[in-house]
Amino acid sequence: MKERIRSFVAVELSTHVQNALTAEAQRLGDSGADVKWVRTESLHVTLKFLGDIARDKITEVARAMEAAAATIAPFRLIVEGVSFFPRPTKPRIVSVGIDPDGARALGELARAVDAHLGEAGYRREERSFKAHITLGRVKSTKGLGGLSDLILTAPGEPFGSCDVDRIVLFMSELSRAGPTYTPLSHADLTGQDEEA
Repeated sequence: MKERIRSFVAVELSTHVQNALTAEAQRLGDSGADVKWVRTESLHVTLKFLGDIARDKITEVARAMEAAAATIAPFRLIVEGVSFFPRPTKPRIVSVGIDPDGARALGELARAVDAHLGEAGYRREERSFKAHITLGRVKSTKGLGGLSDLILTAPGEPFGSCDVDRIVLFMSELSRAGPTYTPLSHADLTGQDEEA
């Protein structure tokens, strides 16, 4: 039987932004809420979750990623704002947002990745893409009131910016300590900026 790996395509964050988000998670963690916070090195923006794929399909996925990356120019995003997702009354994750221009560029990139992987036979996304970073996963309603208060009283300053110039295929290995992400392949963004 062919070996299968759990995988996804994502945009990496700068170390500066990852550290700033970890500091925010520590601040929010003071609420005592029942949230599993994402480890610093695991913070990223998911473009497409592939699920379990055969290991021998990595080259095929990498080719589709390269085709998608060739259509998008490098861009900058600003990481800002913390909220509950999908809604404050029934949160599943603590989410960090992206500025409107960065979110728009990430949306274009996600659609390109989805289209090219769709041509390679992978299932197309049915839901519209929402650019965000998962900061923590809500495990129960314990302490959510206090966490909500801390979110509402956040300073409001951006956590920093990132230059996005490539996309990465990650393998995700699950364990009790949390998932471990290993990069398998990457594709540089080589599209031309329309304003150039």
